[in-house]
Amino acid sequence: MDNYQIVMTPRARFELEEAFVAILELSASLDIAENYIDSIKNAVDQLSAFPKRGRIRERGEFAGKGYREIYIKEYTVIYRINEQALQIQIVAIKPSSIK
Repeated sequence: MDNYQIVMTPRARFELEEAFVAILELSASLDIAENYIDSIKNAVDQLSAFPKRGRIRERGEFAGKGYREIYIKEYTVIYRINEQALQIQIVAIKPSSIK
């Protein structure tokens, strides 16, 4: 089985940066914010070996369009698998409270 390449859209990169700032503001700790973001990045990296780990997205933005989602702590990572290119496109990283 080949590993998939992870590709993060500009939107997803921006949302990950926003998450870092939000966590830093809430926790007032650089270590906590960095560890939190690292846990999101690690979960995303695991998708390269297990791309179908996430469930099919059935509601909210990107629903019904072949997108999948995984939950990491209080965040939802939305992605799409490109079988031909062996890529996983991370399209959004949202607080789980936002559908």
